[in-house]
Amino acid sequence: VNEILLMDESSSLLNNDKKPITFDKNDYLPFLRTDPEFGIWDIVKTIFAVFILLPIRILLITILMVVFVLLTLVITLFVSQEEPFYITRPKMTAFYRWSMKYWGVRCLLFVLGFYYIKIDYSEDDKESLKTVSTIVSNHLSFLDILFISYLFAPSFVAKSSTANVPFFGRGARALNSIFVDVNKNKKSDSTYQNVNNNQKNLHNQEDSVDDEIIIELEEDDIEENVDNKNFKNKKQDHLDYNNNNKTSATSQIIKRQNDFHQHKNCPPLAIFPEGTTTNGTHIVKFKKGAFINGEPVIPLIIKYPFKNFSLSWETIPFPIYVFRLLTQWVNHCSITRLPIYYPDEEEVSNPELYAENVQKYIANALQLPVSDLDRHDKVKLHKRIINGEVKWNIKY
Repeated sequence: VNEILLMDESSSLLNNDKKPITFDKNDYLPFLRTDPEFGIWDIVKTIFAVFILLPIRILLITILMVVFVLLTLVITLFVSQEEPFYITRPKMTAFYRWSMKYWGVRCLLFVLGFYYIKIDYSEDDKESLKTVSTIVSNHLSFLDILFISYLFAPSFVAKSSTANVPFFGRGARALNSIFVDVNKNKKSDSTYQNVNNNQKNLHNQEDSVDDEIIIELEEDDIEENVDNKNFKNKKQDHLDYNNNNKTSATSQIIKRQNDFHQHKNCPPLAIFPEGTTTNGTHIVKFKKGAFINGEPVIPLIIKYPFKNFSLSWETIPFPIYVFRLLTQWVNHCSITRLPIYYPDEEEVSNPELYAENVQKYIANALQLPVSDLDRHDKVKLHKRIINGEVKWNIKY
């Protein structure tokens, strides 16, 4: 039964003024939880993990964070923020990417329980991969960033405030991430303004991590009335890579894609075109920002096979998610690198068509349906959770 009638707990059956709230699962299918109920055996394993596994993981993560901070300090101190590090410190950038890719991120993933990572590669030769500036992937969790970093050590597209987030901010800068101001385009919403901070931290992932640390490109960040033909392959002056409200996300992405072909140590750019995390049952609508320049892309598929706890991050509160992640004895991930997608002339001239076709390409590889839902539908679901209309753990 997809349509559920929900009653406010404070309402009375005798109160005819209170109308039941209708909730149709079909409106939010990509954002509902898919894991089974927490059983007795799960409780037993978690208790053992809390006393044995959790302290060890916290200690090791702390050590890794200290090393990470020291390394990023060396990269980011005493250097202008108006120039990307692959220009001002190319050798240090290359070393940082190497260290992150081959031991730093992999050590962290091992500590988090990803002892084995299944990776399937396409038949593309290594030289061809080196010529592609953009990586696109489906998006299930903030963990996706770690796995993509493990494979490519790329730059990401991040909210401008990420630069000030402890640990993550310097790391994002050291990876030459592009910072964009998403707040300037956010519509005022009384629901968001009136929700207390505790509820936000527990339920509204869009404000806690999706907009802060997760590195995504949103349709609202695309500069309005942009002329795609004039934008593409345009020789542009240097753009302030910290953005500072001076340039649009699109112009920075195009500049970085062009830089990739001009600077040896410029990392590729990784973008999640869905613009938000899902539960992995659908591929939701792709935003066009990654495709405006008409560059070929490397499509990735990320999956988190599970029996007891789904690592997809949609409605589950962040503290609960982290606790379950750290108390699972083993976590699983599989990654597939699909063949490079080269756009045809029609796709190059029509970024929306290009985005739609890559969405279908990834969906077909995953054998999943595509969906016209997007981040805004997920925000609507989060609002209903915050307002108490539905519980966060409602099942798919």
